[in-house]
Amino acid sequence: MTVVVTNDDGIESPGIHALAAILHSLGHDPVVVAPERDMSGSSAAIGHIDFDKPTKVRSVRLPEPARHVRAFSVNGPPGFAALLAAQEGIDGVRPEFLVSGINAGTNTGHSILHSGTVGAALTAASFGLSALAVSLAVADPMPWDDARDHIEEALGLLAEAPRSTVLNVNVPARAAAAAGGLRWAILDRFGSFRVAVADRHDAQVQLEYRATGTKLDPDSDTALVESGYATVTALEAIRAIPPDELPEREPPPTPEPRLAPGPGEMPAAD
Repeated sequence: MTVVVTNDDGIESPGIHALAAILHSLGHDPVVVAPERDMSGSSAAIGHIDFDKPTKVRSVRLPEPARHVRAFSVNGPPGFAALLAAQEGIDGVRPEFLVSGINAGTNTGHSILHSGTVGAALTAASFGLSALAVSLAVADPMPWDDARDHIEEALGLLAEAPRSTVLNVNVPARAAAAAGGLRWAILDRFGSFRVAVADRHDAQVQLEYRATGTKLDPDSDTALVESGYATVTALEAIRAIPPDELPEREPPPTPEPRLAPGPGEMPAAD
């Protein structure tokens, strides 16, 4: 099965090298298409659109353990890589799935709105491609292979799911505690951390990660990962809220059409 692999940490991230190697070891044909530099926090952006200046796509060679995997860098965010894979295919082949990651650090709660890892998966889904986002809790060193079994399980779920399904997988950096398979989780309201303004002066703003300090729902992705469980959450790309889910209210009246005045006529007074 052909799988496009991307991330928001950039083509040089060891997380994407590990992911490509894991997918290859599972019998898939991974093709890496990732930003040429770190583009964390890019959400589902596809970058600045300049129709007079094409986006560069460059063939690159990855280091071990992914030296044997075809790879391309793009001078754009992961959302662009996802759009390219879903619309045009990569290296002459349209993939079955897109897998984004492995991100260094979890992507849980509503803060995934800003995640390039998750944003790439949502972009792929909006163009009809099922996708998987994979993130691993930070540790030193990063135990990338801890995600292997969970990636295999999640891909099995994707294979049985409808087209354009997105799964968000988060793995704690404790292999023993994460044994036993994935657990379905709801999105936490905030997550353990959020981006906040740390300092602002001289027309500059400094951001930082700050603990939210909120009580966690025990069934949420954040709480379960902190308890040592690997989680999976199904996501929707974009959908309209059905009218029956909105508060009941009378629709605004349809305005009367206003005709432009004819030659020599004065416009009607309001």
